[in-house]
Amino acid sequence: MANRRKPVTFERTRRLAFQRHRAQCKYRNEGYEIEESYWNMIWTEERFRLRGMAAEHLCLVRRHTDQPWRPGNLALITRRTQLDINNKTCRGIEYNYLFNEAIWRDYA
Repeated sequence: MANRRKPVTFERTRRLAFQRHRAQCKYRNEGYEIEESYWNMIWTEERFRLRGMAAEHLCLVRRHTDQPWRPGNLALITRRTQLDINNKTCRGIEYNYLFNEAIWRDYA
């Protein structure tokens, strides 16, 4: 029987990442208002290659965690910056200045 799997392409990988992100947000009962076309605009091929778990890799975060995942509340930051934000949040320390280091953002 012939292998009927589709070839792994960048577009297919990025689409799967979008679907997993949306599913994880649904599982956590977080609002999700991002369309796939918007996701693709954020995650260009160059940025997508920089996703990962290392400190210098990129991750998509919400600026205000009490609001849904939606345009106007998103930023691409390094994992190191994201961990700094989490640590400061746990200790009640101001962290908004860390968003100045964002690689990409769509808020004023």
